[in-house]
Amino acid sequence: MAVSESSKFVVGGVLQLAKVSAVAAHGPQYPTTLELDIVFPRNDTYTPVDAFSLVIAIQNNFVSQCPEFDLFVAWVIFNADDQSILEFVDSRSFKTQQPAYENQRYLVSARTQLNSAEGRLAFHRYLDVNNCSITDVNANSTYTVDAPSIKYINSTYFTLQNTAQLSDPVAATSPGTCAFLAAPVLNITGYTPRPGVSSIPRLPPEEQLQCPILRNAIVSPTPCSVRLNQTQEGGIAASATVVACGEWSTDHSG
Repeated sequence: MAVSESSKFVVGGVLQLAKVSAVAAHGPQYPTTLELDIVFPRNDTYTPVDAFSLVIAIQNNFVSQCPEFDLFVAWVIFNADDQSILEFVDSRSFKTQQPAYENQRYLVSARTQLNSAEGRLAFHRYLDVNNCSITDVNANSTYTVDAPSIKYINSTYFTLQNTAQLSDPVAATSPGTCAFLAAPVLNITGYTPRPGVSSIPRLPPEEQLQCPILRNAIVSPTPCSVRLNQTQEGGIAASATVVACGEWSTDHSG
């Protein structure tokens, strides 16, 4: 049976209402932060494997589920043996759009192109998020009136060597090594109505389609708050295998 356009609109509205209500139920107090911790790879040496994992942890993840936040995280890997030329290896984006209201969430991707080659590689992360602040957030971000967003680009250099250690995301989050995780922090001071977006009737202001206001981070990152156990690592490894076999990136709650 065909679904009418009006029915699609009603269903879409119900889903949107459920989403904003779930976010509001957490009751975040502003200012608050969203932290992305680069769990793996680290600035270290690893042995090539069939499904080389790429793992990012998001702390205070539920904040990013507000409808107008639009978190986007992509990655690019280059061969960095020659410092003057970065040879492209592969790129892809993490899937961040499906609802996930857990406080801690793991984004997982993987590549098979790293299953045999040795050498030094650069893992670049590209983070883009809406920002309705009228000022620049910091030196590593940009803001324009036409596209109110900020962008962060961070890099990790690692080496592949056949005689090196196997990848171990659990060890990367252990007390002895967790402090060295790269961890961009977004400082969210509140939300403001998105220009050109009509309000939803009967919804309070905190549940409307609003755009986050981001300022300079006033707190230091806390990467040691991310702790992977063996069960979580097993799920991440399984997801990495699926991704490497051709599926899109996935994620796990903490």
